[in-house]
Amino acid sequence: TKVVLDKTGTITEGNFDLIHLNVVGNSHDREQVLALLALMEGPSSHPLSATLVNAAKKEGIGSPVNVTLTDHSILKGEGVTARVDNKDVYVGNERLFERLGLYSNLDDEQKRSARKWSMEGGTVGFIGVEGVGIIGMFCVSDKIRDEAKDVISGLIENGYEVTMLTGDSDGAAKVVGRAVGLPVEAIHSHLMPEDKLHYIGTFRVQRI
Repeated sequence: TKVVLDKTGTITEGNFDLIHLNVVGNSHDREQVLALLALMEGPSSHPLSATLVNAAKKEGIGSPVNVTLTDHSILKGEGVTARVDNKDVYVGNERLFERLGLYSNLDDEQKRSARKWSMEGGTVGFIGVEGVGIIGMFCVSDKIRDEAKDVISGLIENGYEVTMLTGDSDGAAKVVGRAVGLPVEAIHSHLMPEDKLHYIGTFRVQRI
């Protein structure tokens, strides 16, 4: 019998903390990057969005005033996008910025930082502006539920095959998976929402 668990909000608490925020380039300072992040994430319901909005509030930074935000939309498995003062702005993961052709513009040190954050178990994101490129990179961390390891160990001891699915990076997924006692082959990362549904669907087909 198989048990499939989503990482965020199931194995972890779904309550993120902002661990790192680095400004990229010279077009925006830290306050401007945080303000734009708050503006972009304000309409979203994902726990990670609330973390970025709250991080800005803690530093006394609100959404920028006298700006126009339109066409806000969620990019499944990637992040969010909107037009801010008639420029496209994106906030999301490496997959999104690879697709946009912007990730490759980061220098080697910035890419190393992103990989390091991910290998430490963090969720890494970026913010980019049309015509400018990536202006900031950040890392948020989500606490593993206190009971997660015992529950998963109990399931495995009782003969269940436990698998973890996540849209997060391979490094972050493995840190969480190993912490709760899952073998590497039971950890599946970089998944889009439809990939998760397809994965679960294959078990249903096998049972029929």
